[in-house]
Amino acid sequence: MAAPRPGGGLAAQLVRLSRRVGADRALVLHGGGNTSCKIGAGGFGPPRVLLVKGSGRDLASARRRDFAALDLAALLDAFDRGDQPLEAALAAAALDPDAPRASVETPTHAVLPGRFVVHTHAEAALALTNQPDGADLAERALGAHFASLPNLPSGWPLAVAAGAALAVDPALEGIVVRRHGLFVWADTADDAAARMFGAAARCAAELERRGGRLSGFGRPSADEDRRARRAAAARAPWIAARFAESFGRPFAACARASADLLALLDAPGAAELHARGAVTPDDVVRTLNRPLFFDAGPRAGRAERFRAALLGFARGEEERAARLGADRPLAAAVAGQPPRVVCVPGVGLFGCAPDARQAAAAADLAARALRVRAAAEAVGRFAPLADDEAFAAETWAPERAKLDDPLAR
Repeated sequence: MAAPRPGGGLAAQLVRLSRRVGADRALVLHGGGNTSCKIGAGGFGPPRVLLVKGSGRDLASARRRDFAALDLAALLDAFDRGDQPLEAALAAAALDPDAPRASVETPTHAVLPGRFVVHTHAEAALALTNQPDGADLAERALGAHFASLPNLPSGWPLAVAAGAALAVDPALEGIVVRRHGLFVWADTADDAAARMFGAAARCAAELERRGGRLSGFGRPSADEDRRARRAAAARAPWIAARFAESFGRPFAACARASADLLALLDAPGAAELHARGAVTPDDVVRTLNRPLFFDAGPRAGRAERFRAALLGFARGEEERAARLGADRPLAAAVAGQPPRVVCVPGVGLFGCAPDARQAAAAADLAARALRVRAAAEAVGRFAPLADDEAFAAETWAPERAKLDDPLAR
């Protein structure tokens, strides 16, 4: 029998907060982001339990079962000691063995003040902070009540940096982690939501003021969008078949196309821009660090050229794993992998994966990344995660576990 679930009314508020934030696809997609609530005895006493979203679970469709309850004191004790691996500390603090694995950002939720904490990968914040001067741009957008941190590994390193920022300024209202996302906190669910929506809106306003935008790249025609979607969807089975021929196992391909996306794919320099790297470490386990750009060209010989491009990409990933994976136990799991995203100018983009769920996630995250990269480049220069940072996220066991969780989205 499962352990009693703590929280009562606060847990219900957390679920509503999660769905409210998750409904905004400019903030989170496919299991990205997380929320938490600190709960005391009888629900509203001094905090004793941290209720946090399970890793990879979807905020937009969150239910109580998608959250893990942890002993807050045990978690903070592990944080203070600093000598326990993250996964071991989360397992030791877990109060319900049937709950999902807690988010890898759980330590940061634990150290941040406020009963409710919200973390998102807001598109506008990513566009502003994937820049050489991302710290300055974030400060101008968010003001002095937000700390700006460099991209750090989720888990203990990010929590340590967040705690240090709060020690310097206990009056902080939020944190922007460059090339990663936003954290806010408040004592009520409504205030936490308002703070997150407000921060994302300020980032979007600063982005627009500097000439960046996250939509409107193509002609705003519903008919054109429908035609683009139908044409791309008709190509998806052909894409999946070529993957299966090249790698000897079944693949699903999920198409995304619109006037906006086609304008981005057809823009001068698009292949170079979008090959620079991922916009946030949360994406790479689903999309890899870069897409494959393929020029469809003439019909004659197209299948052979596409298979050659797929195998060439896989060879590149083999070389990348050899170069970066010497101290990464899971490097062999990603060596020589095929692309997760194929971009075809004039047609659309395709998420490609062993099953339709993963293919759809890759496609949606890739479409977001196209928008963010283009907006960042319009503001200054898109400067993504370093390749070794992306590889570290891609080969981190807690992140890879999302691919095997049937309830992760």
